[in-house]
Amino acid sequence: MRKGESIAAPLRTAAVFTPLVVSMIEVGEETGKLPEVLTKIADNFKKDVDNAVAGITSIIEPVLIVFLAVVVGFMAISMFLPLIEVIKQFTEIGPGTCAELSVFESALATADRGVSSAYVLDQGGPYRA
Repeated sequence: MRKGESIAAPLRTAAVFTPLVVSMIEVGEETGKLPEVLTKIADNFKKDVDNAVAGITSIIEPVLIVFLAVVVGFMAISMFLPLIEVIKQFTEIGPGTCAELSVFESALATADRGVSSAYVLDQGGPYRA
């Protein structure tokens, strides 16, 4: 380039840019409009990058939504499975087995049979049966 060579020749041998870009630079040098040609090349590269980012974003978004749905579903299931097991245990407890249980377990077993049966509504209000 110091001897008046074109910019396109070293770019062609370096094989960094596509042949189309090198040809555009060569035409820009010959016509004397190299700055305008370089601006158009930069705009084209910017559009390509924007299109690639939009494509990647359109792929990542549904994958991320599915991933979050799986995580939330796993958390919900992990919270409700122990609760279901406890409910199954209390439904298997008969009315005569409360004496063998601790005070807390006995209270939970009686609560399972229904709290409303412990109160009777009267005209004067609720009272202990």
